[in-house]
Amino acid sequence: MDALKREEIINKYLNDLDNNLLFKKVIELNKLIKEKYFYLLSEYELSKSNLEKANKYYSNYNDLKNKYQKAKTNLFSKEEVKEYFKIRNELEDLINNDLKSVYEEVVIKID
Repeated sequence: MDALKREEIINKYLNDLDNNLLFKKVIELNKLIKEKYFYLLSEYELSKSNLEKANKYYSNYNDLKNKYQKAKTNLFSKEEVKEYFKIRNELEDLINNDLKSVYEEVVIKID
C-alpha cells in the first residue's frame, strides 16, 4: 500500500470519527469543563506541576501532595468530568477495537 492510499484511509477514518457521537460528546464536555471549571482546572494543573517539580525530601512535600490531592478531588468529583472520562474511555475502546480489526486484516493478508 502506498503512502497516498494510507493517508486517504486515515483521513477517511478521522472524518468518520468527527461524526461519531462519542467523539462529539467528548469535545463538547471538554469545552464545557474548560469554561465552567477553569479555576478548578488551573488549580489542579498548578498543584500537579508543583508536586512533580518537588521531590519527596522537599520540606513542604506533604503540603504539596495534600494540595494536589484536594485539587484533583475537587475537579474530578464534578459530574461533567466523570462523564468526560467515562465517554473518553468508551471512545478509546472503540478506536482500539478499530485498530485491532485493521491489525487482524493485515495479519490475514500476510498469512
